[in-house]
Amino acid sequence: MHRTIIKTLLLLLLFTGTAAANPNDGALHQINATHWYFETTQTSLADGEYSYQAFANNVSSEYRLLYVDSYTPPNSITSLTNHTGNFYHNWTWINPTDSDFNYSMVYINGVWVLNTSLTHYNLSTSPHNCSTISTHTVDTNGNINNTWVNHTSVIPNNPITIMGGTDRNVDAGDLLNVSFSSSDADGDIPVFSCSRTDLFTDFNTTTGQGNWTPSENGVYYVDFGVSDGWGSIDNYTMTITVGDITNPLTSSFETSLSLAGILVIIAIVIGIFSMLAMMFSPTSKMDFWEVGTAAVSVIVLLSLLYIAIILCNSIANA
Repeated sequence: MHRTIIKTLLLLLLFTGTAAANPNDGALHQINATHWYFETTQTSLADGEYSYQAFANNVSSEYRLLYVDSYTPPNSITSLTNHTGNFYHNWTWINPTDSDFNYSMVYINGVWVLNTSLTHYNLSTSPHNCSTISTHTVDTNGNINNTWVNHTSVIPNNPITIMGGTDRNVDAGDLLNVSFSSSDADGDIPVFSCSRTDLFTDFNTTTGQGNWTPSENGVYYVDFGVSDGWGSIDNYTMTITVGDITNPLTSSFETSLSLAGILVIIAIVIGIFSMLAMMFSPTSKMDFWEVGTAAVSVIVLLSLLYIAIILCNSIANA
């Protein structure tokens, strides 16, 4: 009796004789005049023991005892890796080369999801998701390779961006309001910040809004930021220029006085030249003081008229 462990059976039985009878499950081959061999191939045999016996001239050979083993599982998958995006995990691998490999059992975070003979698995998911794929391989006889092959993948964080920042100019005593928002592909809840809460005392870290009424002139630099809670931050440094409290009526009046002053100076210069001309003109019959006084009087009257027009215009537009 001989014992052999196989999955696919190739049975060769040698015997001697002048003829062979009943080659029921295989082929009979003659070696020479008195030697023959019997050959049979069996596949997909159920588990268990099998005995084969050949006959020649009604004389049987000894039994050959064979044990068919279908318990050895296939090898594991190899080169398990992944690619991630918004918002998915895509794992790929290489199947084993075992001839009886059938499929891989795929688990996600310890929960079975499917059996597949393919070499990839795609999982659609949510931002920041962390998932582990685990696999077993199975052969055509149902034998499972209980060795786990695992890989953990994390969806990467998308950056957050602060929006609504612009430099501002404001007069001392005027209310300055700021309002920021954010952009984030993950849809994370933003948390805003302000570096000068001594100025923007009511700054809201949830809404990104705040108010300040400056009292002193100057240039102020205030840093406003936003974070997504996953490590991404962005900021904007706002330049705030605070100037004097400006009264439109006062400003127009001051401008008018300046122009009037220029006209007065021009009138004085004209008067001086007129007096000089009168002094050295042989035909002049007018006293040069009279000419100069008249010129200056005209320019002064024009200046006063101009000032009055500007003041009326300012009052109308106030």
